[in-house]
Amino acid sequence: MSKISVTNRIRLVYLIVSVGGFAFIVLSLYVSELFLIALFAFVISISLYSESVRCPKCGKRVSDLRRKFSFFGPHFKGLIPKECKNCGESFE
Repeated sequence: MSKISVTNRIRLVYLIVSVGGFAFIVLSLYVSELFLIALFAFVISISLYSESVRCPKCGKRVSDLRRKFSFFGPHFKGLIPKECKNCGESFE
């Protein structure tokens, strides 16, 4: 059984957030406003999972919330890191 690479795990998280968030918003518009509570719980759980993704070599967290929300900062290099900032391990 092969392991999923760190980059693909992060891509999967972004895909799940996009599709799931859109589905919950549509459900809250057409079915019930209670789906907004489910959307909130969904976003919290996915963000906690994305924070738990770690480098397989050194164990440092790959996702950094400060880096995620500084889209236009001077150090922005994309949402999906290509290598570990701590040890330089490639995630591809």
